[in-house]
Amino acid sequence: MMNKRKIKKTIFTAAMMLMTVMAFSQDKATEYYNMGMAKLNERSFDTAIYYFSMALEINPDFADAAFRRGLAKNNMGQNAEALKDYELALKINPKPVYFNNIGMIKMKEGKFEEAMKMYDEAIALDTNYLIALYNKGRLFLEMDNKTDGCFYIKKAYFKGLTAVEDAVNYFCN
Repeated sequence: MMNKRKIKKTIFTAAMMLMTVMAFSQDKATEYYNMGMAKLNERSFDTAIYYFSMALEINPDFADAAFRRGLAKNNMGQNAEALKDYELALKINPKPVYFNNIGMIKMKEGKFEEAMKMYDEAIALDTNYLIALYNKGRLFLEMDNKTDGCFYIKKAYFKGLTAVEDAVNYFCN
């Protein structure tokens, strides 16, 4: 029978080993994520998906890996699969960009009410998330509501999203 000192030492050693394994695993997940980002930037989407999947296999709570894998799939035209990854990322850690990208897919699918809800969720999390403001404006235009569409597009523009100046000029002047 072990004495209390040996039991404490054994528990301490086991805890240290577990922490070391966990740290190694997280480092490995981050390494795969970084390789995925490099491939995503190179537009090597299949390879990026592989690396993001490896990161998620090691760390199923790696929201950004799920999101980036969704981006790669979205770029390949795999909207249904991208949507699943965006929704996974959203469940792990709600961020405006996750809501926004789900909204973009919903808009493509013609599910305007669902898209609007996603844009509103993104804006509720960050009132200065200008891409969601712009996308909400574009959605209103798709719904033949020029007044609200131009309101949100101009709002995004005047808050600093100057890249949409052509859209303001085209749709709202």
